[in-house]
Amino acid sequence: MKKVLTVVMLVAAFFSCKKSDTPTPSVLPAPSNLSVQLINNKASLNWTNHSSSYVGIKVERKLGTGAFSLLVSLNGSTLSYTDSTVKADSVYTYRVYGYNNSDNSAYSNEVYIAPVTLLNTGSNWRYAFATGTDSATAQRDTFTLTVLSYDSIIQGNHYKILGDSLNKYNLFFRSVGDTDFRRGLFSTIKGGLIPDIEEKFYIENKPVGASWVLPIDITIAGVGKVNATNNYSIASLTDTLTINNIFYSNVSHVHLNVTAFGGTVGGGDFYYAQGFGALKYVFSVNYFGVKVYQSETLLSSHLK
Repeated sequence: MKKVLTVVMLVAAFFSCKKSDTPTPSVLPAPSNLSVQLINNKASLNWTNHSSSYVGIKVERKLGTGAFSLLVSLNGSTLSYTDSTVKADSVYTYRVYGYNNSDNSAYSNEVYIAPVTLLNTGSNWRYAFATGTDSATAQRDTFTLTVLSYDSIIQGNHYKILGDSLNKYNLFFRSVGDTDFRRGLFSTIKGGLIPDIEEKFYIENKPVGASWVLPIDITIAGVGKVNATNNYSIASLTDTLTINNIFYSNVSHVHLNVTAFGGTVGGGDFYYAQGFGALKYVFSVNYFGVKVYQSETLLSSHLK
């Protein structure tokens, strides 16, 4: 899966009787490219200003599905802010706007962060799963991944174990850096096509365009063991997806290209949201006429 995973749960300030904290239609250009990253358990915000006439920048925040309120007022030339008050197991959404003595800009884009620990015992994610030779004929089912009460040491690394309700495979996760949603994945698929792999879908601070490779051995019926290479690249860190009527922003999109026998034999696309984990993936390969198709989509999650 690279599977990686899922969580959820995203003052009013007195200003002046001459100015509202709610932007009104304006010719003052809005800040843009607002982004947020969890660093040392703090929300690091960055944005782009588009006017030299800003007197100040206001940062607003909401918790979960609540209302936005003023978090901080900053100097008009400010391009970043660190929110050190975030707490685990909550979802925070941010937006900013600029103002001068007579006008407010529109809001920037909204971004969210979910500083959570996903791997508490009992946390689980329910997925729709399809497997077969192609999408049209694939067998469809649902399964649940649950963090078990025990862990493991594999190749010198400490992993939490996730059990599959269909008993087809176990997943072994470990954190990378200090952000729980960025993790390595070590997957042992029981009787599956690919026996043991460590896929690093979230590599700390890797930008769009970053790539890495993973050599793998594949056993094909009638062919035997062949050498192949998984070629990963980060296609986007700002995709948006709507799954089961839930909107996700700042989705990381990882593209996979599988090569063997001197050419491309397949690939796939994987999508992850910070604090929510793996949202979906689609994967297909064709090895000497042996076709494999798999897809997975998040249905629900429950974190402890």
